[in-house]
Amino acid sequence: MQTYGNEELEKKNYTKYLERSEKAQISFVRNMGIGIGVIFMLIFLFYGYSLYLGAWLVVDRWEEGGQLYTGGRIIGIMSCIIIGSFQLGGVSQNSKVMGEAKVAARMAYDVIDKVPTVNPLAGGEVVTREKL
Repeated sequence: MQTYGNEELEKKNYTKYLERSEKAQISFVRNMGIGIGVIFMLIFLFYGYSLYLGAWLVVDRWEEGGQLYTGGRIIGIMSCIIIGSFQLGGVSQNSKVMGEAKVAARMAYDVIDKVPTVNPLAGGEVVTREKL
């Protein structure tokens, strides 16, 4: 294919944009890796802390409601907290939609609450603010 002697120019442009996209992709992958690493670090730190605190409650024979803390109760509490945190993570995805719905509802209520300037019962007479 011949482009009237502009092959080198097109090659340089292609290489330039290819290098830009490569840098952007490397940055994206690096940030994604750091983010996932931080999330897993927090999960494992939570596991470690909750198991440490649970072991402390079992060894010191703490009671709640007349019942001693046991290993099963500690694991049950930890599982409930983990499942609850997953559910809270799912709520954040819908927060944008809820905000948009609130704005749309406000606009709809403004239209509903608006006092019309034409009185339908007065034969088309224009109602001014002074007559209200």
